[in-house]
Amino acid sequence: ALFLWGMYGVVKMLLLGDPLTGTAYPYLLIIGGATAVLFGGWQSRGTWNIIKTLGANLGLGIANFPLSAIGTLGDTISYVRLMALGVASTALAVAFNDMAAGLPFPAGIPVLVIGHAMNVALSVVALLAHGVRLNVLEFSNNLGMQWSGYPYKPFSTIRSEEN
Repeated sequence: ALFLWGMYGVVKMLLLGDPLTGTAYPYLLIIGGATAVLFGGWQSRGTWNIIKTLGANLGLGIANFPLSAIGTLGDTISYVRLMALGVASTALAVAFNDMAAGLPFPAGIPVLVIGHAMNVALSVVALLAHGVRLNVLEFSNNLGMQWSGYPYKPFSTIRSEEN
């Protein structure tokens, strides 16, 4: 979590130009990164001898850290992309309101109704296409989940084990 907040500061610096110096973000990156390196490779090996397994855990933590750091940055940027979709939806609503405001009263009503209906429809598509995919598929990688299934065969029959 500390490293994630540090990455949030990096994204703010890259997108908004906010400085990292004078904030807690560099310290969060360092502490979170050190924690990830020390405990990132920690696995139960059936022994509590920390000295014996420390070298293996530290080696795995160092090996896994660059990929996990890149993955964390990618996840953070993906959530920023979701925020950008919300900002774009707001800008679209303001544009439809401005278009309707330039028309006489009865003529502006269809512009408002059709424009905002399209905006709501686009928001539903954006929610399904981006939000659900991000939260289900990409975040499941952080949990260590692996999706499994069976190959799609549209013209085959599935036999039940019950018969």
